Amino acid sequence: MPASHTPGPDQPESSVPDLADVPGNHPADTAAPRAPGAPGAPGVPNAAEPHAATSEVPAETPQTTEPQLPPGVQHVAERSAKATASRPKRRMRRLRNAAIALVVVLAVVVGALGWYSYDLSRRSFPDLDGRVKIEGLAGNVEVLRDKNGIPQIYADTPEDLFRAQGYVQAQDRFWEMDVRRHMTAGRLSEMFGSSQVDNDIFLRTLGWHRVAQQEVDKLTPEA
Repeated sequence: MPASHTPGPDQPESSVPDLADVPGNHPADTAAPRAPGAPGAPGVPNAAEPHAATSEVPAETPQTTEPQLPPGVQHVAERSAKATASRPKRRMRRLRNAAIALVVVLAVVVGALGWYSYDLSRRSFPDLDGRVKIEGLAGNVEVLRDKNGIPQIYADTPEDLFRAQGYVQAQDRFWEMDVRRHMTAGRLSEMFGSSQVDNDIFLRTLGWHRVAQQEVDKLTPEA
């Protein structure tokens, strides 16, 4: 009968020899590695065991320290590329709107000045149509103009004829009549300034105005 290793009352438990770890010998409570694909292997769920609830723990974000700026340098927050790229577009849009507004204002001003100049120049044109009431006429006078603008005057009396002739001549040539009146009297400087003083002295020396007044005094009242 073989000797038993069971400790008896006279043999202490420490007398059982300890077995060294030998390759291939595993404790009973340690599971041997399983073949890939077998139930219970890593990555393969075991049908006999319930699924264990797993929870993911977020990894901690490493903290970055801002670089130390030298004295006197201020940190400027970085702008996004979209905001930086849209700034030139906004500036170009504002410049374009300002240019359009300036062109519109200039067009309005030029148009207003053009219309005022046109209307002012038309005011000096003679009235070729309609009826005009003039003091001093004894009857009706008819003035007709041909295609060249030359007037033809028809009146019942010589007085009405010559008065109508003076009115029509003033319509067409009033500026020339006024300039000649100042010129013969030596008064051009009243219209054109000090540059005409020498001409006024010369014309007054000739005495055109004085001679014309002497001729008027010799005319009869009818003339």
